[in-house]
Amino acid sequence: MILLRNLALSRGPHLLFSGVSLTLERGWRVGLVGANGSGKSSLLALLAGDLAPDAGDCEIQPGMRMARVEQEAPALERSVLDYLLDADLELRAAEDEIAGAEAGGDGDAIAHAHERLEHAGGYTARSRALVLLAGLGFAPGDEARAVREFSGGYRMRLNLARALIAPSELLLLDEPTNHLDLDTILWLEGWLRAYEGTMIVVSHDRDFLDRVCDHSLAILPGASCGQVRLYDGGYSQFEGARAVELEQQYAAAARQDREIRRITAFVERFRAKATKARQAQSRLKRLERMERVAPVIAADTYRFEFEEPERQPERILALHEVAAGYGGRAVLAGIELALTTIERPNGPGTPPLELRRYGVGNGIAPARFRCLIHHLLASFRG
Repeated sequence: MILLRNLALSRGPHLLFSGVSLTLERGWRVGLVGANGSGKSSLLALLAGDLAPDAGDCEIQPGMRMARVEQEAPALERSVLDYLLDADLELRAAEDEIAGAEAGGDGDAIAHAHERLEHAGGYTARSRALVLLAGLGFAPGDEARAVREFSGGYRMRLNLARALIAPSELLLLDEPTNHLDLDTILWLEGWLRAYEGTMIVVSHDRDFLDRVCDHSLAILPGASCGQVRLYDGGYSQFEGARAVELEQQYAAAARQDREIRRITAFVERFRAKATKARQAQSRLKRLERMERVAPVIAADTYRFEFEEPERQPERILALHEVAAGYGGRAVLAGIELALTTIERPNGPGTPPLELRRYGVGNGIAPARFRCLIHHLLASFRG
């Protein structure tokens, strides 16, 4: 389906990767991973046809329909529903054909145009669009509002919906969980798991990659440029396989280094002696022919620490009559909380307060509660 043959790609003077040869099969859900600046978005742009390779070939099966999230989110007067359906070019073409046939009064053309509309899924397009909008957090009635009425984050959600509703066999997603909350991320995961085409997704959310991907395409650090490797499984499986590879590579490099030092010492010691000169020369040639094991190149790491304060305040956090929720739904109400320096959580990963005591409604899962508290505290810090 997608064939990369001896591919090389640069951005400006910087060579991102070279010598990439691999095949991505139909129906694979591939997580594209790598450090910031390694070339993930550039590789997606190359697959989309926006960039040309510096060397090698990128072959995509002819006729394959491709969809991706547009990065521009214009403030349009067009309604949300029309903006969403505009992404389905075949649907709009069928509608235009119907309008032209009806204007000309051609019965055969009208019948043919309606057949084309049915083939394009036109009679279910509105309901499919409303399902996507609901899944991505839009309220009933939002489909009739103008796109310009929504914030930039919600307009990016609309762009994501356009990529999902457009008929495609190849779906390219670059950080699709940006601007999404917990509920919409979970909905998106379910939608992507049901997608029947080939998907390539870039995300920094490792849990998201684990749940939606069955292969990982990694851009790894190399001596002169990146190396692209394909792994089975999601991010956690890639991480485990990569750790084993690095351990084996480090051990092989250490063994080879010891062997090189041993041979070098023998050559330097005996090359001047007539009785050992032939052996020394033979080992020197062996050393020259030896294929070097690449050294382990660790990714850049960062270290930071928090200095001890001169004094600690007695009260760290105080909440009084706090309410919180989303989408018009009140989830927390009447929160009264004073957190002091002597209080500790009840255990690893559990909130340091009892839910009902502080006015939390029934039916809120602990994981959801921790997420809400996290956003609540973040709003206070902001």
